[in-house]
Amino acid sequence: DFALPYTEEQEKFRGEVRTWLEENIPEEMKEPVDQAHFTEEQYWFWREKHKEMAVLGWLYPTYPKEYGGGGLTGDHEAIIDEEFKRAGAVRGFSSTMVFPTIMVWGTEEQKQKYLRPLLTGEKVTWQKLTEPKGGADLADYQSRAVRDGDDWILNGSNVFIGGYEDAEMMVGPLLTDPDAPRHRNLGYFVIDIPSAGLDVKEMNLLGGARKRAIFMDNVRVSGDHLIGGETQGWQVLGTHLEFEHGGGGRAFPREISNTDP
Repeated sequence: DFALPYTEEQEKFRGEVRTWLEENIPEEMKEPVDQAHFTEEQYWFWREKHKEMAVLGWLYPTYPKEYGGGGLTGDHEAIIDEEFKRAGAVRGFSSTMVFPTIMVWGTEEQKQKYLRPLLTGEKVTWQKLTEPKGGADLADYQSRAVRDGDDWILNGSNVFIGGYEDAEMMVGPLLTDPDAPRHRNLGYFVIDIPSAGLDVKEMNLLGGARKRAIFMDNVRVSGDHLIGGETQGWQVLGTHLEFEHGGGGRAFPREISNTDP
């Protein structure tokens, strides 16, 4: 028998989640089977609902409360996942690999400035990785970040960024020292959307997926937009990609349908 042995207290929590979802999620706002049918109206409905969920601790339940997370356990997260799937509810839109990266490498000030608004649903982030030339070879990055006093000036481009969601920031590497060896020549930056000199264009893809091309033309960011040291970007990316490839782990919910009791 591989059934998960939920406790009475956990089943009570399940009831709270299920009741809230039933009372707050109209049928027309439930997640469609085909993401191509996900409308702008649905998107902005869920952006607001995510803020409400964050207050309850359910948006990103296992992250610390001091940064806007729920401070809950993996068992709570599994129950939330099961009930959200049952109800057709949409989870957070952000690229979640960014969260542990800022947790590990960010200063306390950066965690409050960048991580907290993501965990509370106030902002959404994309990951900014793929370039037109190098593709997935992140050690051969061409986009540049040049120090200018306490600021950085960013130039370059990326492709296949984001999804159907809009975002208020994006996070990823830039070349900070072209004379340094590979793996010692990158920085990892937060870039605000919009920013002066930043151009975000929709890509017309055959599959219909919503992706964007990013063009940076002398985009200026302050020094606190750099996460980690100015040549530690590859190491910071190691944390980012470890979680992208499943290294973070998470409670695995059982399969559940909307007809389950």
